[in-house]
Order: sequence, then structure tokens, then C-alpha cells
Amino acid sequence: MRSYDKLKDFARALLAGRKTNQGFKIAYRPNEPSVADFDNYCRVVWAAGNGRHKKALKTINEEVAEYGSTEAGKATGYFGKLLRLSRAYGIHTINVFQRGQEVSKTIIDNCEFACIMMQKTPKSAKYLDELTGVPVKEIAELRKFDYILQQGREHTKGKIRW
Repeated sequence: MRSYDKLKDFARALLAGRKTNQGFKIAYRPNEPSVADFDNYCRVVWAAGNGRHKKALKTINEEVAEYGSTEAGKATGYFGKLLRLSRAYGIHTINVFQRGQEVSKTIIDNCEFACIMMQKTPKSAKYLDELTGVPVKEIAELRKFDYILQQGREHTKGKIRW
């Protein structure tokens, strides 16, 4: 995987990769990430989707509690646009965060798949129960490497094995 610390270089590589019609893996890792920088990254990803490409563009967004939104309400900017509209444009977002209370509700409400892992506090488990419908008891029972995979309203339990 190639990594870029300048958005302009990342954007150039992304558009070149999309022209090849093959799979590719690149990463954008700015030196000093910020909310504004993340929104600009999302703008570049948004521009690369058109809904007619034969392969979906997948973006993995890490630490979205830090950069994805300034509040836990509706996601704004290009990140919000990706969360609400991206599937129609051939973009799939994968969003990684540790605490559900710190991210936009748009992430959880609009996702097709959710993977819930061990929660440190009962309050965190209850919050995820309220947003996902997965019973708090099942969330609270999760231990290290256990997970609940939710698709739509259905969910199954599993364990990460090495």
C-alpha cells in the first residue's frame, strides 16, 4: 500500500487508480490531521465516485470521532455527504471508532453493516442498544475479540480468531 501525506498527491493517485479498472490500495496520512483536512479528504473521495465504475470505491475512515464531525448529531460537510449518499455513487464507507457516543448518529443510522465489539462501560453498551437495537445484555456480554455483526436489523455473534 502506498501512503501519501499530501492531499494533492493522494488525489492524483486515487484518480489514476480509478482509471486502471483494477484494485488498488492507497492511504492518506497527513502529518497534522484536522477536521478541515478530513473534510477535504472526503471531498476528494466524493469526487472519485460516479456510480458507473465497475468497482465500488471503498474508503476506510479511522478515528472518525476525532475528525468526522464536531458533534454527535447529523454528520456535516463531505463526510456527511459520503455517509448519506455515497452508495448511489459507487462509494462504500467503512468507519472505525471506539465510542459510539462520540460520533455522528448518521454513521450508525445509515450503515448497512455494523460490527460491535466489547464495550468498557454499561453506558456505552446501552447507547449502542438504543441506536442499533442489539440488546444491551448481548453487547455487555462481549469479551476481548468477541463481536456482534449486524446487517439491517438482524445480528449474529462471532469471535476473531488468529
